[in-house]
Amino acid sequence: GGRLFIMEESPNNPTVLFKKCVSIGSKPNADTFPHLPICVTWMRFGLGLLFGLYLTSLPTTGPFSILFGMNIVTFLPLMYCKLMLLADMDSYGNKLLLTGVPNAVGLILLVWVYSYTKQHNEQEAKLIALITIKRPIEDAVGGSISDNDEILERVSTTSSGNTEF
Repeated sequence: GGRLFIMEESPNNPTVLFKKCVSIGSKPNADTFPHLPICVTWMRFGLGLLFGLYLTSLPTTGPFSILFGMNIVTFLPLMYCKLMLLADMDSYGNKLLLTGVPNAVGLILLVWVYSYTKQHNEQEAKLIALITIKRPIEDAVGGSISDNDEILERVSTTSSGNTEF
């Protein structure tokens, strides 16, 4: 005989996992819901994506926004598990504490850098022009060129876009 497989009872079914993850007051523990760390990781990814998009709307370039984002992706899911799900946090050990945090912070940075670069095309073009001009000159003179070098200034300020010496 064959075994009848029912999709809803599968613990790896994303729909079942999502329903368990949003069951307010369900009091999960490591025995009743061992996949909670996976849900917390995906929650952190979602928060990282949203916070990265939020950072693109701000005129910020400092490290404090990243530290704030790190706190958001670390502690909001933990507060959700403790206050909304009433989870037995001790039964999971350290699995809930930092699972997915480095990846979520990386996602914040990825989204922020990509969006920031797309919003500043002119600055990106200037940087690319300076990099492509400065390297061949440094190779030719056998050293490094300072930012106040008059040759580099003349080359980078040509209006036609051609490299002229």
